[in-house]
Amino acid sequence: MTRSGEGQAGARDQEGRFRRTVRIKIRTPERRAAYDIQLAQEDKGRLRLFDSLESTQGVQAEIRKRQGILRLLYTRRLTDPHLPAVRAREISEMLGCPAEHLEFSYWFLREQKLIQRTDNNQFEITWQGVETFETMEANYGKKQPLTLPAPAQAV
Repeated sequence: MTRSGEGQAGARDQEGRFRRTVRIKIRTPERRAAYDIQLAQEDKGRLRLFDSLESTQGVQAEIRKRQGILRLLYTRRLTDPHLPAVRAREISEMLGCPAEHLEFSYWFLREQKLIQRTDNNQFEITWQGVETFETMEANYGKKQPLTLPAPAQAV
């Protein structure tokens, strides 16, 4: 058998195992209900930064998108160092933001060398991104609110 044939057979075998696992988990109504609860709990763990399409636009939204991307990639690197990359679609879903609205943020973070695109078209945080994120988190409560000068008095 050729290598490509072996690869196809392996993929079919993995797909078969996945289907058997899902069937076992949802075979009875009780198991299906438990599985649905588990999925709902996982969904609650997602970081939803944006509640509407309008809230994904503007300077403050761009800053929040970049912070959200760094937070997700930092968390993935920390919790799963052997598989630190995340698909763009997964980032989009976790942030609650359309994928096309994240392109500017990806570009900005790549140019700053805070994230990089992997060979399999996923994103992962770099060491510079880790340092930036940790500094950002350490300074979170220390920032003073921006105050504007009082309006000038008309003479």
